[in-house]
Amino acid sequence: MSKKRKKPSYLPALVSVTMVLFLLGLLGMLVINANRFTDRLKENVLLTIYFSNAAPDDRLAGITENINSMEFVRSSVFTSKEQAAEEYKKEIQSDFEETIGGNPLPASLDIYVKSEYSDTSGIRKIKNDLEGMDFVQDVEYQADLVNSINKYKERISLVLLGITLILVIISIILITNTVRLSVFANRFLIKSMQLVGATEWFIVRPFVKRAFWVGTFGAIAAGCFLLLAFFTGANWVDKELFDRSQSVTDRLISDQILTHWRYLLQDISQYSILFVSLLILGIAILVLSTYVSTKKYLKLKIDDLY
Repeated sequence: MSKKRKKPSYLPALVSVTMVLFLLGLLGMLVINANRFTDRLKENVLLTIYFSNAAPDDRLAGITENINSMEFVRSSVFTSKEQAAEEYKKEIQSDFEETIGGNPLPASLDIYVKSEYSDTSGIRKIKNDLEGMDFVQDVEYQADLVNSINKYKERISLVLLGITLILVIISIILITNTVRLSVFANRFLIKSMQLVGATEWFIVRPFVKRAFWVGTFGAIAAGCFLLLAFFTGANWVDKELFDRSQSVTDRLISDQILTHWRYLLQDISQYSILFVSLLILGIAILVLSTYVSTKKYLKLKIDDLY
């Protein structure tokens, strides 16, 4: 009496693909959020413009308005001579104007520059351009902080790139070995179909088709886990590092989305690219390794299958 042949189980391959793609996705999320974190740091770099005391108030208002309209300005705070004097009096707890007979403190404008202009060369060019304007006495910025941010960003990018390449190689090896074990369990079925006259593509096609769907479902499952990890991790990061009163979920459905539209659009595009990359990678590795492994057993003799 012949025994009914069991269908091959692709659950181990599905679990393996999901875990590997999830780890790759976590690394991709780390890269994306590391870049966003450095952008946030760069946008907190302060550039201060000191105006000449000879500048009339109407000219200062016009110059300030002109500077605020420039494309590199994210936000700014103007401090008049009087405000600067009051703040300094509070700091030293003394009326220095009576002592020296006047107020030597200049009016100033604190500028927070957009991240794309906050590299070393960009900040230096902005400084030189502003110093060439009328009634601008001096321009200062945190040069050491700018240099440190850009230096560490480059180092972190190289480290993450190396880790990504290593993890991709390991992922290919793990998924390929899982597929080989699955095909090995069906080597006699493959050879039997060949002996009864089935064409090569007729034999390979069902295995490749299953591999395609395993890769697809594995990528979708990994994407769901990554989505959960994103909202869980992003809420913690925003609260602990950026002191946000609202969670990421709340901000996505609130009016504050208008303020953070640039980050939101960046997130949508970057995470979409990440998911599509994981989907393509998972399907490609599974389909190719399945095709190669199946063809291997088609070329073997019957005695070599044992």
